[in-house]
Amino acid sequence: MKKLILLSILFIVGCDKDSSSPVETTDSDNKTEALNFSLQIIESIIDQDVATYKTFFSDSIWLMDGDGPLPFSEGMIEEMFSNILYSSTIDTNTTMDDYYANYTATIYTFDEFNKFIMGMWGDQMPEYTWITSNDFIYYGLLVDNGIEIIWEDANVFIVSKVDNKWWFKAASG
Repeated sequence: MKKLILLSILFIVGCDKDSSSPVETTDSDNKTEALNFSLQIIESIIDQDVATYKTFFSDSIWLMDGDGPLPFSEGMIEEMFSNILYSSTIDTNTTMDDYYANYTATIYTFDEFNKFIMGMWGDQMPEYTWITSNDFIYYGLLVDNGIEIIWEDANVFIVSKVDNKWWFKAASG
């Protein structure tokens, strides 16, 4: 009898989960993934980990104030990383907790970011044909009385999801 009850429970639980149906990804899920990915980029900078930083790039990068991709090499990424560290106040004791204490990490769609910067600075981002619905803009906004840890330009960038993988797509120019 116990065996029959156990089998019935397993059958009911097993039928409850339909593993054959695809899981739809919502805009909210994508924004959460984009934010988490962006924070990995920030963490690689905080940790001064260029090897990890290099893994976030595909084969080119766009500039947020330009209209074409820049093919790049590993050396170009290393130089970009060095410039970020040079222009930042990161030392061996700096942690992500320091970052969270001084910045508000936010992810935006293109339209949301335009609305944000219009309200903040009365400006808009140019509309480039290379910005797609798979792109999200990360902005680490320095809090009032916060200490600038990471160079301001390194706190604004675009990430993109291509074939279920996230990439660093565009840097602030």
